[in-house]
Amino acid sequence: MNLREGLKDTFLRGVVIGLASGVIKNALDMITLALHLKKFPFLYYSGVMAFNRPPKSGLDMALAQALELIFCAFLGFVYLFFLRMVKTRYKVIFGIFYGSMVWFTIKEVINAFKIKHLYAPLPFPQPALIWGLSLIYGLLLGLFDHYLEKKAGMIEETGSN
Repeated sequence: MNLREGLKDTFLRGVVIGLASGVIKNALDMITLALHLKKFPFLYYSGVMAFNRPPKSGLDMALAQALELIFCAFLGFVYLFFLRMVKTRYKVIFGIFYGSMVWFTIKEVINAFKIKHLYAPLPFPQPALIWGLSLIYGLLLGLFDHYLEKKAGMIEETGSN
């Protein structure tokens, strides 16, 4: 199977766009951390879910980061699954909406189950940054999906002359 044919596969394309979007989202997350705008990176959440405690060592953090990226890849596939159900051409707008809904769903699961180490009020601007990064993740899903569909020849280039 060549790359062009592989990109036509919904699962593979979803994993690729989810990973690419997740890497950029996590890089932006680390910048907000370095600027002291956030107290906990996204890997903190995946670490708590995996270890039932915050990641402590470098190995814990590496594993938590890997799990967070695997989750991003999964969410990329789910994005494409829902996109096919909705049948919209507005992928970027749908991606932003999807990113917001993922943030809201995860937040409410944490609240509903009162997950230890995660169930606590967060000082401003941390909740806004988490939501904003989730929106950016969704935006990137839409942009990367559109780009890969063009590369795979699934949509035609339209030019204005």
